[in-house]
Amino acid sequence: MVAAKYRLCLDHPFPTPVDDVFAVWNYVVNNADSLGIDKNKIVIGGESAGGGLSAMLVNRLHDLGGQEQPIGQWLLCPMLDDRTAADRELEKVGHILWTNHSNYVGWKAFLGQEPGLPTVPDLSVPARRLDFTGLPPTWIGVGTIDLFYKEDVEYAKRLKEAKVPCELVEQEGGIHAFEMLLPSAPISIAFRGKSIAWLTKQLK
Repeated sequence: MVAAKYRLCLDHPFPTPVDDVFAVWNYVVNNADSLGIDKNKIVIGGESAGGGLSAMLVNRLHDLGGQEQPIGQWLLCPMLDDRTAADRELEKVGHILWTNHSNYVGWKAFLGQEPGLPTVPDLSVPARRLDFTGLPPTWIGVGTIDLFYKEDVEYAKRLKEAKVPCELVEQEGGIHAFEMLLPSAPISIAFRGKSIAWLTKQLK
C-alpha cells in the first residue's frame, strides 16, 4: 500500500491536490519493480475528501489514456459533488462529524469559487463528469445518514448506467466515516469486511 501526501486546499486549491496524487501515481508506476508492485494491479482508493481526490485521479488517468491504468477505484464515503454544498438548507440537518457548513467551506476553498455554480474547472468535481463510460470497476460504501449519501448513491447509479461494474454498500444508520470512528462496532466490522472482500477480489 502506498499513501499519498497532498497539499491541502486552504492554501493550495485545485488542481494542486490532484497534481500531488497524480505525481504519486507516476512515481509508483515508474518505480514499480523496485517497490515490489505489479503496476498492472493497482487500485486507487480513499475516504471522504481522499475518496473525492481518488475519483478525480481516476478520471484524469482515464482521459489521458496510456498503458498504465488503475484496475479499480475503492471509495469510502467519497466527497464527489460540490452541488451538495450549495444546498444551504442542509446546514439545518444535524449531520455528525462532517456538516454541510464544513462541506461548503471545503468546496469553496478547493474550487476557488462558490460551490454549485453552472461551471467548474475541468475534472475538479467527479459528479459533474458527463461520460462515465470506460471507468474502472468501483466499490462505493457510505452510511445512510452521511451528508454524502445521496451524491454517492447517484454516482454509483451513473457508473452502472455506463456499464461500469460497481458495488454500492449502503450502511443503514452509518454516519460519516463511522468505520474509522468506531472500528469495533458490528456495523463497522461488517462494512470493512465487504470493502476488503471487494478489494481482494480485484487484486487476485
